[in-house]
Amino acid sequence: MLKNKILFTSSKYIAFLLKFIQGLYIAKYLGPSGLAYYGFSQLISLYVSFIHFGIPFSIHTLLSVSNNDDSMKVKTYISDAFSFLLLSGIVFCIIGGIAIFNYPTVFIKFHFYRYGILSIVIGVNLFIVQFFSNVYQVYGQYLRVALIEMASIIILFIAIFFYRGDVEYFLYNILLISALTIILSLFFFLYKAPFRIRFSLRKEVLMLLIRVGLPMLVSTVGFYLITFSVRSISNYQYSLHEIGLFTFALSISNAIMMGLNAISWTYYSTILANTCNDIESAYIYIQKVNTIYNLVLCISIFTGILFLPLLFYFLPEYEEFYNGISILLLSQIFMSISFGYSSLLIAQKKQNATALISFVTLAFTILLSIVVCIFNLPFLFQTIVILISMFFYSAQICYSAAKLCEKNFAFIFFKGVFTYKMSVPALILFIMILYNTGFWGYLSATLIFFVFNYVDIKCFLIPLLQRSKIKY
Repeated sequence: MLKNKILFTSSKYIAFLLKFIQGLYIAKYLGPSGLAYYGFSQLISLYVSFIHFGIPFSIHTLLSVSNNDDSMKVKTYISDAFSFLLLSGIVFCIIGGIAIFNYPTVFIKFHFYRYGILSIVIGVNLFIVQFFSNVYQVYGQYLRVALIEMASIIILFIAIFFYRGDVEYFLYNILLISALTIILSLFFFLYKAPFRIRFSLRKEVLMLLIRVGLPMLVSTVGFYLITFSVRSISNYQYSLHEIGLFTFALSISNAIMMGLNAISWTYYSTILANTCNDIESAYIYIQKVNTIYNLVLCISIFTGILFLPLLFYFLPEYEEFYNGISILLLSQIFMSISFGYSSLLIAQKKQNATALISFVTLAFTILLSIVVCIFNLPFLFQTIVILISMFFYSAQICYSAAKLCEKNFAFIFFKGVFTYKMSVPALILFIMILYNTGFWGYLSATLIFFVFNYVDIKCFLIPLLQRSKIKY
């Protein structure tokens, strides 16, 4: 099992590298304005990929936390989940196709009538692939998931480098190949699956899956809901060039987080299993997770910001948004520092609380973003809106976790998550960004971070790397 996890994590980093190079090539080929079209098509695909009612999350959670007596019963839910996702996906594709055919002028600014159908097909297939990935993870078949994902990325990677043509045909071919590779992935997941698949739509099972999964969906996609709402509002206010810069900034921010997500996704089942019973032992366990995860998170973000100038050497047309990319990367810290406590809330069946937090944060984000548009502020302020919203989200997660563990909120938040070792360097970095100090200002904030966290890196991170495994 450990060997599979190591191979899976390694393949995730290779996939991250390929997707990163692929994204840079697409950004270079399309330019900021062309990237705005691509970003909008991705936005539609991701919106569609969230119509699964949280079923991929609920089946993953139920399989992970079920005991021996219930595990066989829960495994029978897989067929119901797959049948519902497949049927809802087909219905949504039909409805989407009819809508685009009858209303071709919708989102005409982004040429949605050309790319809409493909965007919807990609979105539908994405949530079915996510369902299989989550189920296979519980079955311990990390290598199979990794190989299927890697094959899809390599096919698209090769295809875009050999294609030549104008921007619109290039974009259309990217979407077409993406749709075909995702569909191909589904066939590989179904081939000799370790579980039985048959058509089944039991009402009581579906209601259970939706009841468990819907709050998890809202809470899990919190970051995407925040960024999507800002992107959606900005589409009507700012130029294609500015939206393209923002799309590029989000792509870089998400790319850097892929490495960390690979680790957290691999060990997510283990974290849930270790935090679903006694609350006191779960709290102690989460403290360990937070210490290690947040250290790796901050090191990745701070050093990632420092290496951005190398990126702009190859993509000088995006350098004007250096500060915006840096703020979005910083916002990833504010969002992800609550990963341990959000996992604890889900394991303790507090999905409704995390869902409510996401809804409140979303409403808060939309309000701030609209205010920025009303006052016609520069696009950089939209990234600050995301930063503030991420901080607000993590504060609420920590407050709910404090109530659950019967701990003091200030102690959990300022001692266990947003410590001075992290908050002071982050605040200095944010000030440096606002004053546009550039590389040397960012370097000073990074050095301060390493000085403040030297002891923790020495005591926790270095021994962990030497052992090359985490003891759970």
